[in-house]
Formats: sequence, C-alpha cells, structure tokens
Amino acid sequence: MTFTLEQRPRRNAWLATLAAALITLSGCGGGSGASQDTTKPTDPGGDNVTPEVTPDPTPEPITKALVIGIDGLMYEYIDDIDTPDLNEPVTPNFDRLTLTKAHVGGYLNTTTYQVSISGPAWTSILTGTWTDRHGVTGNDGAASQVYGIFYLLDQLDPTMKTGSFAAWTDINSGHMRKDMAYVDRRVDGSSRAEGQLVDDFITDQVISELEDDASPLRFIFAHLDRPDATGHDCGWCAATEQAVADTDARVGRILDAVAHRERTLNEEWLVIMVSDHGHREAGGHDRNTVIERTSVIGVNKPALFNEFLSTPASPLMLSNDPEQNALMGYPGITTVVPTVMTYLGYPPQLGSAFDSPSLIGDLGAYKLYNTIDQSRRDQATVTLNWQISGNATQQYIYRGDTLIAELGAMDSQYQDSVTLAELGEGTHQINYTVVSDVGAPVTSLAEVKLAECGLFCFPL
Repeated sequence: MTFTLEQRPRRNAWLATLAAALITLSGCGGGSGASQDTTKPTDPGGDNVTPEVTPDPTPEPITKALVIGIDGLMYEYIDDIDTPDLNEPVTPNFDRLTLTKAHVGGYLNTTTYQVSISGPAWTSILTGTWTDRHGVTGNDGAASQVYGIFYLLDQLDPTMKTGSFAAWTDINSGHMRKDMAYVDRRVDGSSRAEGQLVDDFITDQVISELEDDASPLRFIFAHLDRPDATGHDCGWCAATEQAVADTDARVGRILDAVAHRERTLNEEWLVIMVSDHGHREAGGHDRNTVIERTSVIGVNKPALFNEFLSTPASPLMLSNDPEQNALMGYPGITTVVPTVMTYLGYPPQLGSAFDSPSLIGDLGAYKLYNTIDQSRRDQATVTLNWQISGNATQQYIYRGDTLIAELGAMDSQYQDSVTLAELGEGTHQINYTVVSDVGAPVTSLAEVKLAECGLFCFPL
C-alpha cells in the first residue's frame, strides 16, 4: 500500500521580511536620517515557528519462513515423554520449538496411502499433497507430477526469492526437479568437499546465507540427513542417539542465526521443523508400523497456530488398529506447505488442491478423504468424509470448480453420484473440495472408471 503525505505550503520568508520593514518605515515617518531598526520581531504564532515533523512510522516487518527437514528423526527421541526403550539424548535446541506428533504415509486403505520412505514423504512435505496427486512412490528420483512450494510462491509473487539446501541431493535433482527453475539459491549435498560431513556442509551453507544481511531469500528449505543414516545402520542405537544430539546442535546454530536476523533486521521468521518418517527398532523403514508412520512437526511461533497443532482430530476409522487410527488424527506432513504460504501472505484458495489445511489461521474442514462404491459400470458413488471445527457455520462442496452442495455446520459426510451420461466413458480423476465459511479449503482426489453397461452392469 502506498501512502501520500500532504505538506502544508509555507509563505515565502522574503514576503514576511518585506512586510516587517514597511511597518518599521511607516512608524518612523520615512526620514532618511532616522535610525532604522529592521529586526524582525518574533511572532510565536507566525512563520518563524519550525513545524513539528512527524517521524516516519516503522515499516511492517518482512515475513520470512524456514523449513528444516530432518530425515529419519523420530518424534519419540525429542518429545517430553520418557520412552523406556530409548536412551533419549538431551536436546536443548529442539526444546526451543513447540512440538506435535504428525503422520506420514497418507491415510491407510485409501488412494492417498504411500509407503513410509523418503521419496514420497519429502515430495508430500514440499507439495502439500499425497501420492495420489504427486505420483512419487519410491526413492528412484522420479519427479513429482505436481509443482511444489517454490513454483507456487514464484507464481504468486515473481519477486520472491527462495532457496533449497538438501543433504539428500535427490530432493533437488529428482523429486522436486520441476521446481528448481524457480529456486534462486540451490545447494546439493553432493557438492560438499571430500571428507566433509554432509550435514555440517548444509548447516554451514544455510548459516552463511542467514548471516548475510543482504540475503534476499524469503523462503528456505534446509534438509539434514544424519539421523536417517544411523537409523538404517543400527536402528535405536548409541550412534542414532549421538546423531540426534549432533542434529540438535546444528538446529541450534540455525535458530541462533534466525534470531540474530530478527534482532538486527526488520524481519519476522517462521521456523517449521519436520521429519519424513521414523525407524524400526532394528533399523530401517518401509512398512506400515506406527513408529515408521510417525513424524514430528516443531514450530517457533506457536501463538500463531490454530488448535490443530495441539489437539488432534478424532481417530480416523480406516484400519483395524486403534493406534494407527489415532495417529491419522494428527496433522499430516502435508500441512507444511499451506501453513508456510499462509504465513507469507498467500493462504490457500479454492483450486489450490492441498490435501491438508493450514495450521495458521482459523480451522474449518480438515481430515478429508473419499471412498468409492461402484456396483455398476456406468455409475459410481463417491463418499466424502471429513471433520469440522466448531468455528464453522456453513460448508460448501465443490466437484472441480462447480459448487454441488451447501451444508450446515454439523455435516461431515457427503455422497456424490457420478454417471456415464454425465462424465462420459473412461477413467476420470475428480477433485473434490470442502470449504467452510472459515479456514482453508481441503481437497480429495477420487478416481472412477465408467463404461457402457450393455447387458451386464458389473463394475470394471
């Protein structure tokens, strides 16, 4: 916003001087030999008074965001609950963040499900979507089918500068490679000097960027890897405990650099720390155990966050395991992108196609997923299920960009019938959105196959 300051015009000083001189001459009769006093009298209400100058208001701080991704970091190592099976190290810097349990791997027994490994997880963290949208299923470097946060921020503000510092180079060179054209500072772990620990290299590069007062970056993603490496080597072991402690120290150095910028520059930084999966006790992660599907989210400004950060949703009854169902009630790692974008001034809009809501701002609909019942080849019933906060009074259901229903505040399920006559023959991906009168929209992708029925109407 541009403000225009109006200035009051002044009278010319020479006019005031001339007037005073004429008055003096008139009083003395104008004689040429008379002594003349041309001193201008002080007029407390006149033009000699220096106008009071109002100082310019301090400009609003520039909002910036940093996501610190820590591969393989287990929530149980850094939470405030003593886990008997773990020898938990002291982590004073993780303690500087407000932590919540989170979940990876999508929703069990739905099309959002993805295996608890790094490729799909980091793609979810950086796109705000599960595998049914981004298409990444392994660690083979396959590129995401949807763009991520770097591209999205560039499209919303082409002047915004971003950086990606990845210990695991495949994040930059593989899964998020479509976004790299929109990244202004890219650092890959593979470019470190021979013999240097990759996490030390990435940490030093991030701190160097933060310590540069002229750095233009408004969003930074920094990925560290050491807890995952030791987790693969020996699981819940002394090496992993040391890796967690060392990572805590690295995070502390980064947080100190952020705090310095906030003290010395007119900046306000949101820091989000997130992990991509846990580890089994013997080591490794590629299954569906609760410990592998558990992540952690930590934030430095909890006062900005809504109730979903501290209060999980009700368990999602999608499996026969109550512990798994309860875990799926916590925020998903797909909340990171919409949360960062909201903080930077670009909250999700209808059409954003994020699978989770922002953790900043009012909470509306969340935990949306779909199931499909198809007893006939020429039609299908899509059932949407979600949860709704107590803040909402009205809800709207969209199929694509078409409004198909308006619901009350207490509704949390909707059935949509789709037919061959309406959509035509073939496979259709239908994007459903639930948005209430408060909070961010959330979406769910349904896939249906429709065909002519003929004499038999069995499903495909």
